[in-house]
Amino acid sequence: MRSSFRPLLALRYSCLLSLALVTTAARAEPEEASAKARDHFTRGYELAQGGDAASAIREFELAYSLSPNPSVLYNLGQAYAAAGRAADAVTTLERYLELSGSGVSEARALQVKELVEFQSHKVGKLAVDVEPANATVWIDGKAVDGDAHSLLLNAGVHHVLASAPGFELASAEADVPAQGQTTLTFRLKAVSSPVPTPSRTATSPAPPAPRAAFHDPRVEELERRYARTLRVWSYVLGGAALASGTAAAVLYVDNSSRYAAWRESSRAVIASLPDNPRPTQSLDAVLAEANELRRRDDFALGLAVFSGAALAAGAVLFFSSQASEDGIVFSVSTAPELRYVHAF
Repeated sequence: MRSSFRPLLALRYSCLLSLALVTTAARAEPEEASAKARDHFTRGYELAQGGDAASAIREFELAYSLSPNPSVLYNLGQAYAAAGRAADAVTTLERYLELSGSGVSEARALQVKELVEFQSHKVGKLAVDVEPANATVWIDGKAVDGDAHSLLLNAGVHHVLASAPGFELASAEADVPAQGQTTLTFRLKAVSSPVPTPSRTATSPAPPAPRAAFHDPRVEELERRYARTLRVWSYVLGGAALASGTAAAVLYVDNSSRYAAWRESSRAVIASLPDNPRPTQSLDAVLAEANELRRRDDFALGLAVFSGAALAAGAVLFFSSQASEDGIVFSVSTAPELRYVHAF
């Protein structure tokens, strides 16, 4: 009896040992992947902080492929935004909010929503209706995975290609409007002899350079500063016009009363000339006062002219500043600040 018990006990220990080794190996594998993901995440963070968004995107994508942590999506979405990939930024940041749920702070959620709103002004939708149903659609040289009936893309011109085994290739250019939608329809024609179909990993013919649909953020900031400068100077000129116009009106009123007094005094001088022992000096005084009144009138007229010119120039600058602001594509005044996180 004892001899049969020992083999069973040894077998049990052997099974337990094997299970422990498998469990340890299974644990070690995710830990190794997590460590690699953390390394990629850290490098991505450093690259993003240094302004190299393209390289940061590669590191964040590698980190997320190894360990799908929502904090990676938070940084990845911001890196997409910094690199001008607005559609990817919107999709990634919305995915971040969806996965994080109640785990994200209210301040963080608000910041992400502001960035999504800002980037949404740079994207539009493309719907591709293609037959046969098994056709593959490429956008700018990349195969579309899944449904192509509602694709979120950066606004601008995109090269679209559709193909299917036994059908001719078809291509077209789609001009996707910002916050709008464009629809392309392909009806592929069957061919008698099969034509080579690009593999999903192959690169289609290089698409034409997309047309720029938006200003560079730095250019936009310069435009806003220029508009603010124009508006400030319009206010300065408006104030100068008001001050000079008021001064001209005061001088005009004052000169009117002075002129009335001068006429009375000149009449008195002329009436007293026969008995005046010094008529020349009296007439000179009257003429000098008349010249002073004319100089004051000329000065008041100059102020009035300056007031009108300043008012006109201020109006031109003010409306020019409004036109400069209207030329900016984004409805949001400034881009939300990018706030990469270092915690993985």
